[in-house]
Amino acid sequence: MTANAGIAALVLRVSAAIVATVVLIAAVTLVGFAGPARDWLGFTFPGVPATVEEVWEIFVSNARIALVVLAASFAVNAPWLMAGDAAEPGWRWRCWRLLLDVALGCGALFNLVIVGSALGGYGVRMAVAILPHGPFELLAFSSVLALYLRARRGPVPRRTAALLSGASAGLLLLGATAEVLP
Repeated sequence: MTANAGIAALVLRVSAAIVATVVLIAAVTLVGFAGPARDWLGFTFPGVPATVEEVWEIFVSNARIALVVLAASFAVNAPWLMAGDAAEPGWRWRCWRLLLDVALGCGALFNLVIVGSALGGYGVRMAVAILPHGPFELLAFSSVLALYLRARRGPVPRRTAALLSGASAGLLLLGATAEVLP
C-alpha cells in the first residue's frame, strides 16, 4: 500500500468512526432524550444568508477548529522534526502527547455530542439542514484528525501534511459554500 493510500484509508476510518459515534448518540437521544436535547440546543432553523460574508464566517469558524488539530499534529510530531527521523521521544514527549490526546478527544466528543443530539432531537429536519455541508466538513475534520493520528506515531512527510492540510481547507470552503446555498 502506498503512503497516500494508507493516509486515505486512515481518513476513511476516522470518518467512519465519527459517523458511527454520531449515529449512536443520535439513537440514544431519539429514544430517551429528544425533548431535553431540543431544549438544550434551542435550534430555530432560521436559514443562513446566502452571502460571501456568511461563507467566510462559516469557513473561519470551522478553520479555527481544524487549525487547533493541525497545531496539535505539529506539536506531537516535533521530536522527529527537531531531532530527525531516528529520534526516540522521551517521557516528557509522551506526557505531552497524552495531554493533547485528551484535549482533542474531549473537544471532538463535545462536537459529536452536539451533532448527534441535534440529529436525535430534531430528526429529519436537522438531517436536511446539515446534509448539504455535512459531508464536506466530515471529510475536512477527518483529514486533520488523520494527520494527528499519523503524526503521533512518527515523522510525517511534509507532502502528506501539506496534502491533508490543503484538502481540509478546501473541503471546509466547499462546505461553507454549500451551507449558504438555497
